[in-house]
Amino acid sequence: MDIRIYVGAHKTASQHLSSILVANTELLDAEETVFYSRSFRALKYLNRALKAINSGGDKEDITGEMLHSFSEGRDMKRLLIINPDIVGAVTKPFGKELFYPRTSGLIRQIQTLFEGHSLNLYAGVRNPATFLPSCYAETMLSASFTDYQSYLEKVNLLCLLYT
Repeated sequence: MDIRIYVGAHKTASQHLSSILVANTELLDAEETVFYSRSFRALKYLNRALKAINSGGDKEDITGEMLHSFSEGRDMKRLLIINPDIVGAVTKPFGKELFYPRTSGLIRQIQTLFEGHSLNLYAGVRNPATFLPSCYAETMLSASFTDYQSYLEKVNLLCLLYT
């Protein structure tokens, strides 16, 4: 199976890309392509499968069950997932010195999960000078009111800019 996952970053036109794919659902269906965008369900399926594998479950059975959940019983040649939340939250997309610090370990887990399938991972980038204020604005929308300086308090901005 051909699996393509857009993992983010947030605020890099994933909603625009998703809306184009939603507008072309019939074309995707004709190509036996299943598409998930920013859905909680996609994260639930992935997280459940990763936890089951980490708990010692049979990888092939778990992956097969997960793919069956994604396909909802339809024939599927390709799975497209667009969900920046896979790598972290929009309200806090950074650690002390890295953007999306859990990404490297998570990417390895996803590669293990889809071993034996054609897997392509995609990411978008954005200038940190506009990315961080945009993510901060998202925290304001979620009622996490704090000032911008406090939002960036534990971040080494120079490391973020040069990594």
